[in-house]
Amino acid sequence: MLDHSLLNLRILVVGPILWFATDVLATNRYYSDITASSPNGRYTVEAKSPDNASGDEHHAFQDKFLYTCIDTHTDETLWTRHQPMEAPSTAPNGDLEDYEFPEEGSPSSIYVSDTAWTVIRTGWDEIISVDRHGNDRGPLHLLSEAFTEEERDRYVHDTTAGPMWAGNSLWYFLNVEDKHVFVIRPWWGKRIFIGLEECRLLKEADSLTSTAANQENQFVMTTLKESSKLTKSSQKQDCCSSNAGSTLAAHLAGTLKVKQAVPLLRTLEDSSYSGSSVMCLDDDLPPAIANWREMTLRKAVHLSLRRLGQKPSEYPCNTFAALPASMMPTQAPRADGVVKLEKGMRPNAVISHIGSPDYIDRSVWYFDIDAEDPYTLELSWGKAGVDRFKKITPPLWTTDKWDEELAY
Repeated sequence: MLDHSLLNLRILVVGPILWFATDVLATNRYYSDITASSPNGRYTVEAKSPDNASGDEHHAFQDKFLYTCIDTHTDETLWTRHQPMEAPSTAPNGDLEDYEFPEEGSPSSIYVSDTAWTVIRTGWDEIISVDRHGNDRGPLHLLSEAFTEEERDRYVHDTTAGPMWAGNSLWYFLNVEDKHVFVIRPWWGKRIFIGLEECRLLKEADSLTSTAANQENQFVMTTLKESSKLTKSSQKQDCCSSNAGSTLAAHLAGTLKVKQAVPLLRTLEDSSYSGSSVMCLDDDLPPAIANWREMTLRKAVHLSLRRLGQKPSEYPCNTFAALPASMMPTQAPRADGVVKLEKGMRPNAVISHIGSPDYIDRSVWYFDIDAEDPYTLELSWGKAGVDRFKKITPPLWTTDKWDEELAY
């Protein structure tokens, strides 16, 4: 949600995750086995830990990963790589006898290029480049080397599970002047260029920027076209369950001002894909609005359409099981219903006038209003109903507020 401090939450359920407000010092992290393939499908890299072999779902912090790169055309194993581990050590109380601690983080994601270069991102936010012969190039420590102190303060959220910053980011390979380059584009628009031969940061140059922009535009159009096909062929209109890049592509369409993406965005407005369900146990909230589903793709589509000078449809971006009307598009323009709002109104009355909110921050609802002079309506709830409401100008979709919300 808008407040990303986990220790400040009462109780939130987001998908399968349950966070408790407590003085917990750390949260278990789980590292699954990973299989990644190059875009052309020729090269595959697997990362497997013996900790995952037993299928024990309660085992956390898996390590001792073995990486294997395979040429799928020849079935040849190009290289293998072991996660570096420290020498075995014994804890003073004997509980961790002969335990090996990792020297590098376990893998959180892997990327493979069409030329068999591999990029490993570890749970410690290290970037490790591995060439086609299995030679390590790196590591590069993203948080300390690629981000400024201001960026770390503004965009990196410290949680009990470690730093959070990479939501809704794009990671891809780039070939520029015969150099192997890897690009990370976080949600706030910065581009991190990494030269893979030495695994070091590259200074931004016109050739890098223009090539990256072209590839990002291509990603947007290709992904949205595929998502649109899936939507049209599915009665449930649930494209994102089959295409994890749909929300990212929809968001980038507005960020990059890809005007030709507008017709494709329109085909995705009625997608039923929900990225999370949220339960907020707050005694000061009306019970009917304490449990909702976020229509993740619609949020990204609506945000980009507004940034591209378009008016989105009235499909809801959040729905409430206890309020059936919240699941239907509003019949009249929102701007016409705002004047009917009154203090003390109950949720069903608010929804009947202006529909379901675009964004929710616990007891606060936000509505982006497409009036002649657009604005964002902020509506706060109390136990008795609507507590207050106010207009925010310029509308929040012109700032990075909703970009951050989509990322987390």
